[in-house]
Amino acid sequence: MTIATSQPETNNSASGKENVTTDFPITAPAANPVFYRTYSRKLPAGRESWEQVNKRNLDGLKKLGGLNEAEINLMQRMQQEKKALPSAQVAQLPTILTRVSRMHEQKSQKGL
Repeated sequence: MTIATSQPETNNSASGKENVTTDFPITAPAANPVFYRTYSRKLPAGRESWEQVNKRNLDGLKKLGGLNEAEINLMQRMQQEKKALPSAQVAQLPTILTRVSRMHEQKSQKGL
C-alpha cells in the first residue's frame, strides 16, 4: 500500500471531476486544502505548487542553515517524496532574529 507518492496522482473523485491531477495522494484528502491554505503563497498566476514551495523552502534553508551538499540533497529528496516539509517558522527566522536583535539593542541603550 502506498501512503505517499513523489508523483502527482489522478483522482477520480465522487465530485464528478474526472482525472483531476493533485499534488498529494488520494489517501490524503485533506492534504490539498491544508497545503494551499497554510504553505502555498499567492502568485499572479494562482497559488504556488508543491514543487514551487519546496524550492522556496530549500533556498531559504540553504541561506539560513549553512547546510552541506549531502544535507541539502537529503532534504530535497524528503520534500519531493512528501516525507518532510520544514516548519513555516523556519521561513520567518530572519524576521524573528531581526526583531530580537532590535529588542536587545533597545535594552542596551536604556541600560537594562
